[in-house]
Parts: sequence; C-alpha cells; structure tokens
Amino acid sequence: HIDDPFDYMGRSFLHIPQDLGLNLLSDEPPEKCYVPKKLLHSYTGHTKGVQRIKLFPKSGHIFLTCSMDTKVKLWEFYKGRRCIRTYSGHAQGVRDISFNHDGTEFLSASFDRLIKLWDTETGTVKGKFTNKKIPYCVVFNPEEDKKNLFVAGTSDKKILCWDTRS
Repeated sequence: HIDDPFDYMGRSFLHIPQDLGLNLLSDEPPEKCYVPKKLLHSYTGHTKGVQRIKLFPKSGHIFLTCSMDTKVKLWEFYKGRRCIRTYSGHAQGVRDISFNHDGTEFLSASFDRLIKLWDTETGTVKGKFTNKKIPYCVVFNPEEDKKNLFVAGTSDKKILCWDTRS
C-alpha cells in the first residue's frame, strides 16, 4: 500500500494526474491506438479469484478489483502500479463493484448478502443494503439528478433499486 494518501500538494490519489504524457481529462480519443502485444504488468495481492475490475470514471488512472478473498482493492494504473488501499468488511467473497459517477464512492456486492457503500478516499462504510438474498451485480444510476440511486440484481430473480440517502 502507499505510505501517504496525499501528494506534496495535498491532493489525494483520486486526483487525476497531469504528468503522465497523456491527457486523461480529454473526451477525444488518442490519435493512435495500438493492439496490445505484450504483458506490461501483473498485479498481485488477492489470495482468491478476482471477480470484477472497474476503472475510475473518466480518467481510468486507478481501478478497483474485487475477489472471492472478501477484499476490494484499489490500484494505480500508471507509475508504480501499486495497491493503494484494501477495503475489508465483507464476510464472504465479493461478486461485483461499481464506482459512482465521480469515483468518490463505490458499491460492493458480496455473497454475504450485503451491498456496501464505501467512501473511496477514507475506506469507511457509509451504508449497508440487503434484501437477505445474494446480490450478483450492482450499478449506480449515471444521471446527475439520480446519482444517489443504484440497482442490484439478486439471486431471487429480482432487480432492486435503492436510494443511498435513505
């Protein structure tokens, strides 16, 4: 893990880096795109199978992974490619994860029948949601005026909608 979550200017790891030689804030695609030809890096840290990978919204400079080892991890995509933080709090494997529209929060859906709302920066659990069934998938609503809503598909063949403010 990183030693200090803030850089010399007091910015957290959520801040989109500007010193990579890439414009991660641009909506335009790069002029040239290449088909990957070789393995660049292997990220290691989970002790069981990885279930889902989600890139940070807009920039993709960091990403989340969830695993059957009950953990969610946040990783650097560029520079040191280190594990930034490990989020522990589920009793069983984590099946799915989803960032909110600006990446400040994320959801994790676990076989322990809980969906947890996390603060990405501090690692605190801001909310817990359950219908006592296993949530298989979870996603935030992308619309600005409905950003507090999320839906989850569960093992009882239902799709449920929750409000994170409740």
